[in-house]
Parts: sequence; C-alpha cells; structure tokens
Amino acid sequence: MLIEVAYGMQFFRLTPVLVAVIVFIVTLLRQFASGPLWSSMIHSQLIEGCEKYWWKTLLYIQNYDRTPSMCIPHGWYLSADMQLFVISPIFLLALSRWPKRTLYGIVALIVCNIVGCFLLGWFFELNGIMQGNVDFEKQMVFVWQYYFPAYTRAAPWLIGIILGYYLYLSKKKRYELSTKIVAILCILSLMVMCAIVFGGHNLITSEYRRVLNAIYIALVRPAWALAVAAVIFTCANGYAGPVNWFLSLPIFEVLSRFTYTLYVVHYIVIFVLTSQMRTTVLFRNLEAMHQFWGDFAFTLFVATLVTLAFELPAIEIEKIIFAKKRTESTMTLEGSKVTEAGPSRY
Repeated sequence: MLIEVAYGMQFFRLTPVLVAVIVFIVTLLRQFASGPLWSSMIHSQLIEGCEKYWWKTLLYIQNYDRTPSMCIPHGWYLSADMQLFVISPIFLLALSRWPKRTLYGIVALIVCNIVGCFLLGWFFELNGIMQGNVDFEKQMVFVWQYYFPAYTRAAPWLIGIILGYYLYLSKKKRYELSTKIVAILCILSLMVMCAIVFGGHNLITSEYRRVLNAIYIALVRPAWALAVAAVIFTCANGYAGPVNWFLSLPIFEVLSRFTYTLYVVHYIVIFVLTSQMRTTVLFRNLEAMHQFWGDFAFTLFVATLVTLAFELPAIEIEKIIFAKKRTESTMTLEGSKVTEAGPSRY
C-alpha cells in the first residue's frame, strides 16, 4: 500500500506543472511573440511536439521516443528519473531484509553498468561529450543510445541509494572520521569534479580516440556521483567545516523550492528569447555573463509564478488526498525500525 502511495505522490507532484506548461505551449505560446526564428524554433520544436506527443511526456516515456519533435524536449530527464523511481522499492525492500547481500548486488550492478556504457561508447564510436560540430546523425546516435536512456544513468542512481542507506545508518550511530580522512575525501572529490569538468575539453579539441572516449563515457557519471556522495556524507556527519557551512546556507533552501519549476520552464524561456531576436549577437565574455544572469533572473521570475500558481496548490491538494493514506509504516532494518515516507521536496 505504501508503495502505491509513494508512486501517486511522486506523479502528483511532478505532473501538474508539466500539464500547465503543455497547455500554455499549445494555446498561448503561438501568440506570445514573433521573430525570424519563431516558426522554426517555437512552432516546429515546441508547439507541434506538444500537440502530437503530449501524452508521452505525461506518461514519462519520452526518453525512449525517437520522434523528431518532442513535447518539452528536456522532459526526457523527468522520464528517466521517474522510471528509476518506479523500480527503487525493489532495492529499498531488499536492503531492509538482506542489507549486506543487497549492497554487494548493487555494487555488482554499478560495475555492470560501467562496463555496459563503455561497450556502448566503443561499439557506436561515441564522443565522450555531446558536440555541436559533428553531423546531426552522429549527435542523435549519442542522444538515443547513451544520453536519454534511464539504464545508462543507473550507476549514479545506485550510488545515491547506497549513500542514502549509510546516511540512515549514521542517524543511529555517527561515523567517526579522522581529520586526515575528511581532508582526503574533500580533496579527492574536488580533483574528480575538476577532472570531469575540465578534462572533457581535451576530448573536444584533440583527435578522436575511441578508447579514451569510451572510458570517459563509462566513468564520468559514476565518478561525479561518488565525488558528490563523499561531500554529502562528510557534511551529513558534521565534518567538512566551511563546505558544510556554505552548503547549509538558508538561501539554498529557498532556491530548492523552485528548482523543479526552474528546470521545466527554462528551456521554453530560452527558446522564446532566442527565437525573437532580430539582431546579430557578437560573443564577448562580459556580454555572455550579462545574458546568462539576465536569462537566469527572468527564468526565476517565471518559475516563481508557475510555482505559486500551480506547484504549491498541487502540493497542498496532494497532502489532503494522501493525508489518511500517508501513515508511517515500519520495516525491520537490522533489528531497528525505519520510517518509510513518500517523496518530498518541502
């Protein structure tokens, strides 16, 4: 029963904003503005996609949809996330009954996923990073074979499950970490993040190397997830000093209430602003920074309106609907009690 409630809550919290944005796209967006690229960008890539394929977005299956025009194209990530969420109870229930065996199994799945991503990169000769200077067909192979599917994103998701499990255990018994261990974890995390962010530049500028690109594809996501997990784990256990202080600032809690809506609307905002431009824009660093922060501020404003008009009311309705059903349930976890709760961002 609890699993069904969790599924319902997740669907109910994600879907109302999507419905509102889709309705806006198919009804009002066509009258919103005009410009040289309005027809090719807005009509072809947004309006037509939502008129034909809106149901794939709301069923969270569009990451496997290979039609040229998608409804809310960046919604593929929501589909992948929902698909992984649907199978999460399998691992959570297994952890409650056979924790050690399940952890070994999860690690084995992570290794298999890494090997599988390497083979995908090798077999299809994929670039480690999606590039705009390659032909369209090669870009689509990268997108459909590696970038969109949920199974290629399973490794970092499984790492997150392991992290969540140990964070739960740390509530009962705090892990004692020496200053040296904390320093090593923080330094390694920073090095890995920098290597991922800046190391990919060499893949773009240098001659294509099949093995290096396949290795990058296989390791980039789990390596990033491990680095982030190390930071979260040290902060959650009261270590990491200034890092923990910075990440715990109240401003991030405020912004977290708008992150989902920001993600949903940002693509549409950028498309609208770009498609109605009537002058040539020359690239300059200062101009790029000005445009970025201007777009961010405007997107945040739109996201705030959508959050207040649709997301928050939907959350309150969801609380009323599931108030009686969302009772605390317990399961045995190594002889202790674990409270199961549905997804919540507030």
